Amino acid sequence: MEDPEEQEKQFHNAVREYTLGLLFFLLLYMISYYIIDFFRKKKESYYENDAQDALVYKISLYMCSFSLATSTGAALLLPLSIISNEVKLLCPTSFYWEWLNSSLVQGLWNAIFLCSNTSLFGLLPFAYLFTESEGLPGSKRGVLSRVYESVLVLTLTITILIGMVSVISMVIDSTYSMDFFGCLLLLICTPLGFARLFTVMSEWIMKPAFLRDVDEEYQEALLEEQHLKWKLDGLAKNAALALMASNGLDVLAERHRIAAQRLSELENQRRKSILRTIIYPVAMALLLVLTVYSFLLVLRNIFELLFGMKTLPIVIQDTVPALGINSLSSLGTVGCALEIILILYLWGASLVGFYSNLTSLTPRRSSCPLMNVIINCAVFSILSSALPLLSRVIGLTDFDLLGNFGKVRWLGNFTIVLGYNLVFAGFTLGCLMTKFTAATRRELMNRMKTLFAPLTRFQLSMISGYLLAHCPKMTR
Repeated sequence: MEDPEEQEKQFHNAVREYTLGLLFFLLLYMISYYIIDFFRKKKESYYENDAQDALVYKISLYMCSFSLATSTGAALLLPLSIISNEVKLLCPTSFYWEWLNSSLVQGLWNAIFLCSNTSLFGLLPFAYLFTESEGLPGSKRGVLSRVYESVLVLTLTITILIGMVSVISMVIDSTYSMDFFGCLLLLICTPLGFARLFTVMSEWIMKPAFLRDVDEEYQEALLEEQHLKWKLDGLAKNAALALMASNGLDVLAERHRIAAQRLSELENQRRKSILRTIIYPVAMALLLVLTVYSFLLVLRNIFELLFGMKTLPIVIQDTVPALGINSLSSLGTVGCALEIILILYLWGASLVGFYSNLTSLTPRRSSCPLMNVIINCAVFSILSSALPLLSRVIGLTDFDLLGNFGKVRWLGNFTIVLGYNLVFAGFTLGCLMTKFTAATRRELMNRMKTLFAPLTRFQLSMISGYLLAHCPKMTR
């Protein structure tokens, strides 16, 4: 018989884990709800004048928020697990981190896997059918009747899909699951996202509004404003001349007002231009470093797989991870931080790559109807649920996939895993060769030289402008 003290300890640990998991989910849910509320269309015609439709809309919105929260949690699984391991490694005996244990991490992986599948195959299809339903024929009109209709249609749809999947699995190997198609979608979208990010940054660096000589325009406007002010001061001192040229004085004053306003605008732009000159070339270089580093990690993973230095990412035995034993990176905490940055970078790149080709689905503030909200949540769920698989397959991290994530059958297929790495490396290399062009490299180097030039012609023009404005006698 088990010791009562041990049972009490297990009970308290379980309560603590459930409480922390619930708090974590509630935080994600609130953030997800506000994100959806930011993008959703505030006034939709089909529920504006009907209380029943409004209730159906709210319920569907809550389901979408649940799905988005679960998807966000799936994308954060690996980063949070890596952080947990490093924290336990750095503070193994700290009282304040006792709650962070292997059981808690394992429970989060299992719960998120279950909720992701529930959202993708249950809640989101039900939310769509619920908004389109009108109630079963012959039944009393109401929300409950619409629930019955939605459940019936969803059950029939799932039954048909299960039959189709069973037939397809007889022809195609059953190892190809929904997670595999999610990873295929990531395989396409992530390199496209790399390319799109480079394109956006190239446009910021190359566009004329960014490259124009703000300092030179500022000096021209300063000289013009000072010249007009000098004329106005001269007319004001000579009362007789000012009386004779009263109409011209009004025109001159108006010109001076416009020049002063333009000078003020250019001064604000001049202050911002310094920050922009620093940020965008640095951001471009950071994108290049992250993409190249990802490519090198994939190459290393390919060679380790070919020479048997690394095992396949499938987990054979269902074991609870031991946190705080060893660092996941040879570089220690710094290497783990780089892994987290790369995982989040791939996540962002996959979303950018997807929406760059389907602009009609791109969320925009207060203009996204409920149908688009449901579709976006489904896409987000597919990409986020496959992100841990992608990160582990291409070798971004050595943290083993936990729960059902690590039991996906195709992860044990050497040909599939190696081919996936080769295709990902090829697409990433193609992105680097086609998007980071010679013109972009040349312009980036020019901007870097401008940053570190000791004395530029703009600074010389500023000095000369100051002398003209404050020492007019020296210019005669």
